[in-house]
This record gives sequence, C-alpha cells and structure tokens, in this order.
Amino acid sequence: MNEYKRNLIEDTNYSLENLLVKYGNKLVYFINNIIHNMTVSEDLMEDSFVQIVLKKKTFKDESKFRIYLFKTGRNKALNYLKRSSLIRFENLEDNEEKIIDEKSSIEDIYI
Repeated sequence: MNEYKRNLIEDTNYSLENLLVKYGNKLVYFINNIIHNMTVSEDLMEDSFVQIVLKKKTFKDESKFRIYLFKTGRNKALNYLKRSSLIRFENLEDNEEKIIDEKSSIEDIYI
C-alpha cells in the first residue's frame, strides 16, 4: 500500500494537510493564471479543497486526486469570472451627470 493510501486510511486530516502543503501553492498559481487576482485565487484554492472534503470522494491514488483538485479549481475560477462579469462598476467621476443633487431623485437619474 502506498503512503498516500495509508495516510488516508490512518488519518484523513494528516493526509489532507500533506496534500494542502503539496498542491496548495500550485493550485493558487494555476487559478491566478485564469483570474489574475492572487487574493481571490487563494480563496478559491481553499474552496476547492473544502468541496473535495465535503464530497468525501475516494481516490485510488494521488494522481487522480490532483487531477480532480485542479479541475475543481479551474471550474471555480471560471465560475468566478462568470459571476464577476455580471457585476458592473461605474466610476462616478466619469459620469458626473449622474451624480445626485439635492433636487433630483434616484429614479430621475436612471430613467
């Protein structure tokens, strides 16, 4: 029995910690190449590990875990990009005519 399987059987937390140390930074950089935001990449890496732990999917060897982890990370990154493209931010300096003055209402500005 290889070390990965033994660790999973003996102590799931220990093996997860080892996998996090082994693949955590690699996954962060992989996700960052997609979304170009290191802070969000770190969050999505953590979300990927949590999702795998919650699903409690069993893997026959570490290479299948790695593939599943990076696929999960990629999907989370793409979903993040999809969600963030739906949110638009407006710079008030560029749209001075939309700034609210004392006599106008919000409805008047956006209608």
